[in-house]
Amino acid sequence: MIEAGQRRKLRILVTLLGDLTAVALAYVAAFYLRAMIPLARSYMPFGRFFQVKHYWLLLFVSQAAVLYFFGLYDRIHQDQKRQALLQIPVALFIQFLLVVAFYFFAGEFLFPRSIFVGFYILNNVLILAWRGMLIDVYAPKSQKRVILFGLGKTAREFIRNLEENPYFGLKIVGLVQENPSNESQNGPVPPATQFEGYPILGTRDDLVQVVERHKVDAIVMIPESSWQDQLIDAIGRSEQTNANIFVVPSIFEMLISKMQHLQIHDIPLVEVVRNPTAGARFYTKRMLDIFFSALLLLLLLPVFAIVAATIRISSPGPVVYRQKRVGKDGALFVVYKFRTMVLDAEAKTGAVLASENDARVTPLGKWLRQLRLDELPQLVNILEGNMSFVGPRPERPEFVEKFSETIPGYRERFKMKPGITGLAQVHGEYHTSPEMKLRYDLAYIHNHNLLLDLMIVLETIKIVLTRKGV
Repeated sequence: MIEAGQRRKLRILVTLLGDLTAVALAYVAAFYLRAMIPLARSYMPFGRFFQVKHYWLLLFVSQAAVLYFFGLYDRIHQDQKRQALLQIPVALFIQFLLVVAFYFFAGEFLFPRSIFVGFYILNNVLILAWRGMLIDVYAPKSQKRVILFGLGKTAREFIRNLEENPYFGLKIVGLVQENPSNESQNGPVPPATQFEGYPILGTRDDLVQVVERHKVDAIVMIPESSWQDQLIDAIGRSEQTNANIFVVPSIFEMLISKMQHLQIHDIPLVEVVRNPTAGARFYTKRMLDIFFSALLLLLLLPVFAIVAATIRISSPGPVVYRQKRVGKDGALFVVYKFRTMVLDAEAKTGAVLASENDARVTPLGKWLRQLRLDELPQLVNILEGNMSFVGPRPERPEFVEKFSETIPGYRERFKMKPGITGLAQVHGEYHTSPEMKLRYDLAYIHNHNLLLDLMIVLETIKIVLTRKGV
């Protein structure tokens, strides 16, 4: 039986092979159809195809790249089919411009320009047909029956996400809770029967029977904060110790753990808390940050000038917004951003988190945020050494103080420099809770490598093009 990860890789491979076949067929067919025009046969016979230079690698790479950056290698469900198909002509038009520009500057226009128009049209027809068929083939044919183990805030967020995204093909049958205590100061408490409109089917002791009785396909375990979480939080707060934490893992923990494994004689240990910034890769990360931030600052000077001028013209106030943020090890620094809100936006409200449809954002500011252009001045923060290209987003001191009190382990995210983009930014959305974003931040911090940085940067570019994400 093929596992989910293997199925995903197979789907992407099949999709890619079809896309490359389509671009090759469209290119050859454009030459052939141009040669079939009666009045043009003497000028452009099809045999000319074999006499001119063709840049196949350019066609293949540009085809895959534009479709990737428009999110068209992600799994697309039936409910998203129309939106995805509408993006294809836009993506292929960018490819069309790139190919034409390359041939023009390479001086290889030894055939009629109209061939490229035919190529663009044929490529669209083939890709639209191919992708439309794939969406139908790979769309879930039936829903998987799922039970959730655990009640609480995280379970509530998980349920909301599934209800808002029914195309994932998951049906919540019910929930199972930890063995509850039925006693309180005021006497016995009747057991709860529902949670967020779904039945509570039993307790932890009933889990196997519940799975068998309801023919469940998957169990999603959503535990709430444990004493171990509280311990990690307390260690993170302590200024007196940098002690690492080790655990002799259970069978379950061994199966799910991909952390650092150690051994004392014949006893296996898993290192849970360690210094995530140790090693040569972080010196390499810093050198790459310096090189690319300096290069981009130089190349993007015209963009800086245009954005600054439009902000100055469109609304009163400074062009660059300065704000205190919390960085590595809890140190404060000043972050730079192009101003996207009205002047004195927090004069009446005080410090509040930005929302998806924030009334304080100017019309130009909304556009700058969608394209992430408001983040460009943070290239200066990278050069100063306060930030990196990839890392947890820097948060304001007011919110850090609040989240540190209410979210166990929140201070763990300050073990690494904050970044312009991060794992939470490419996988989260505006309404994603701080607790869930913390999970992404910690996953990045403790599994960091330069390849992961590259993938996050590519995903960020894709989100900018598709106008999705936070």
